[in-house]
Amino acid sequence: MPHGILAGWLFGILNLRLMTKNVQAFIGSEKATAKILILSVTRLIILLVAMAFLIYYKAVNIFGLIFGFTVVFALILIEGMRAGNANKGE
Repeated sequence: MPHGILAGWLFGILNLRLMTKNVQAFIGSEKATAKILILSVTRLIILLVAMAFLIYYKAVNIFGLIFGFTVVFALILIEGMRAGNANKGE
């Protein structure tokens, strides 16, 4: 199970880093929506194939993988809420 949590965490971090780079690369460019959509779908397909590969060959526990992937998003949401509350007082 620890391998699954670690793999899920790594996939979550990688997904968010690539999403950030995609958005930053296309800010202010024309037709950015279509490019971001195509890159996002491609990124998600690659991510799902990699996860399916690890699960199929039983390299990781599926519940650990889901838990690790979810923790990344939960922590980012919590950090975003903290930042939003901090800005509210200004």
